[in-house]
Amino acid sequence: MTRIDATEHRLYSEISIQYTYAMISLLLGLGNIGRKYIGTRHNLGFELLDRVAAKLGASERRRTELFDWVKVDIRPSTSLGTAEGGLGTAGGGHGMSEKGESEELLGQGLILAWPRTYVNCSGDAAIKLLEDNGIRPSEMLALVDDFNLPLGALRFRSGGSDGGHNGLASLIETLGTEDFPRLRMGIGPVDKSTDIVDFVLSKFTASERKSADTML
Repeated sequence: MTRIDATEHRLYSEISIQYTYAMISLLLGLGNIGRKYIGTRHNLGFELLDRVAAKLGASERRRTELFDWVKVDIRPSTSLGTAEGGLGTAGGGHGMSEKGESEELLGQGLILAWPRTYVNCSGDAAIKLLEDNGIRPSEMLALVDDFNLPLGALRFRSGGSDGGHNGLASLIETLGTEDFPRLRMGIGPVDKSTDIVDFVLSKFTASERKSADTML
């Protein structure tokens, strides 16, 4: 397990490292679709993936029933690549193409995917992506928020339990394994008197937003 200091490392740098050296074929950002969820704590996975897509030069994201996606050709010698698909705010309908069934994803490259199933059913999108593209769970990196970690803390794990995260629970149940890597982004702590669901579905305060942006 690797702990990352968010003040010294950008998340997309860590992802680039994991792709190059661990042969990650799919980045799966967890979040909820719809404008009312934009900027909420539970959507950090979407936010990170949006930034990665921009960093990698994605131009037009595509949409299927279960997920939005973009495929990027990344060369080990560079942090940039060419992209098929594109960029926009998940659930917002920007920069989106209705074409692009999942079989079009076949081929070499790094797939970035935003499930359209809501967090609690993320496994439905993941299993479709893995099965259609011949990707093993160990080649998928899930990007998730974590209320067990303090805001700004990052933790990379190669596997393990869901830690109380319903999206990870869905992935584990649907894929039938805990053995897939995940990058957990701290959004805690949570006050004992606060309902967890209300907390993760709420937006950051102004000061928390600055810390989250620094982490991203």
